[in-house]
Amino acid sequence: MLFRRIVRWLALGALCALISCESSTAPQDPNIPPPDAVEVEFAQVQSLPGIIVLKGDPLRLVVRDSETWDMLSQGADPPVDFQSEFLIIAAMGGRGTTGFGIVVEQVYRAEPGLLFVKVLETSPGPGCGVQPVVTGPWNAVVLPKSAGAVWTFLERKQVVNCN
Repeated sequence: MLFRRIVRWLALGALCALISCESSTAPQDPNIPPPDAVEVEFAQVQSLPGIIVLKGDPLRLVVRDSETWDMLSQGADPPVDFQSEFLIIAAMGGRGTTGFGIVVEQVYRAEPGLLFVKVLETSPGPGCGVQPVVTGPWNAVVLPKSAGAVWTFLERKQVVNCN
């Protein structure tokens, strides 16, 4: 009796796997937003007053309210109006030389409230003239609160060819 149940469950599992394999599509590249996504306009932020965490660990952060901003900035005035906007910060963390960079390339909205934030990190390749200085590359953008409330960061890394 137990043996028959096990065989039935195994047969059912194999049938389900066969059906799902036939009807599934190829997995989507994690660095490409869904086909129904629409690009969202954003503004670059020129300075982040009071922020000192940018030379620490790498950081991807969405700041939606003044309370979170106050914890990050030691009370400095925010570069956005949190009633209608929010801030996305991408930081590489501390680097031992110059030549590194980071940028929010694009922001896409899919389904109501779902955002995809494309971030590009660049690093110096062989032959690049760099200086031995501790840096903390960062980029921040402002979006309207209506853009969305749930986000996914899509990461891309590129080595700059200086030859």
